[in-house]
Amino acid sequence: MLDSVLFKDLVTTEVGRVLCQNLITALLSCYIGDNASIDFVSRSLRDICPTLFSADDAICSRATEILALTRNATDQEAKERCNEALSLYLTIAHTANLGAVVPQLKMAQYWEGIVTLCITAADKRDPSGMALHHFKQDCPEDDLEGKRAYSGRRDCYESCLSVIKELVESAKHITSTPSLPISPGKKPQSRKENKNETIAEEAARAADEMLVQIINSEVSN
Repeated sequence: MLDSVLFKDLVTTEVGRVLCQNLITALLSCYIGDNASIDFVSRSLRDICPTLFSADDAICSRATEILALTRNATDQEAKERCNEALSLYLTIAHTANLGAVVPQLKMAQYWEGIVTLCITAADKRDPSGMALHHFKQDCPEDDLEGKRAYSGRRDCYESCLSVIKELVESAKHITSTPSLPISPGKKPQSRKENKNETIAEEAARAADEMLVQIINSEVSN
C-alpha cells in the first residue's frame, strides 16, 4: 500500500496518518521482538513526530515491552511484569486501542488483566453512565451523545467477551487420550491434558469475574 500513496497524502490525509501509525507499530514490534529496549526509539518518535506518536502511545509501547519480557520469566516474575504492564495500560485506558492491547494480554494469559482493563476503559469512556440511560430509553437515534457512549462501552465489553468466548470454546474441545484398561474387562480411563484443564478453569473464573465487574459497574452508575 505504501508504494501507492503520494508523499503529500502521507502527511495530509487520514489514510496517510493511519499508514504512518502502522509503520511505527511495525518498527516498535521489531524492537520488542528482538528483545531490544524501545526507550531510545520511543523518545525519538516523541520528539520527531509527536502528533503520530503521543505520550499515551509511548506508555502503551512501554507496557507492551514489559509484557514481552514474560515469555522467558518465572511464574512470579511474569505475574509482577503483567501487573506492571496493566498499571501502565490503566493510565491510558480512555484512549487505549483495546483491539491491539487485549491480544497482548491474551498472549501473556493475563485473563484478570483483560477484564480489569476493559471494564476500566468502559468506565473512563463513559464516566457519566450515559450508555445505560441510552439503553433504557430504547437507544433513540437522536441521542448522539448517548449513542457514542453506548457504542464505546459495547466495544470495551466485546473486547473482553471475545476472549472469554474463545476460552470457553477451547475448553469445550478438551481432548481426551484413552489409556490402557486398569484390568481386563474394564473400560480405559480418560486422561485430559493439564493445559486444557487449566484453560477451562481460567475461562470459567474469568467469565464469572467479568460478569460480576460489569454488573457492579452498571449498579454504581
